[in-house]
Amino acid sequence: MFSTAVAFACLVVLRWLFWATAALLVVLLVVQFLRGDADARPLATAAMAAAMAALGWIFGAAGRRLIAR
Repeated sequence: MFSTAVAFACLVVLRWLFWATAALLVVLLVVQFLRGDADARPLATAAMAAAMAALGWIFGAAGRRLIAR
């Protein structure tokens, strides 16, 4: 029971960390666009933000599945 609770807590923390990283990447994307940075790579940044959001969703689903069993 304790190990399940610890695993669930880790999955929840990972979910929020990935979502926070995705949010920061979106902020970076907007700031680079507003500044007109010549070295900006908007497609790579947007793809990384989407990947981080997807990983957050995956870890959230894994946590819900772990608790449901």
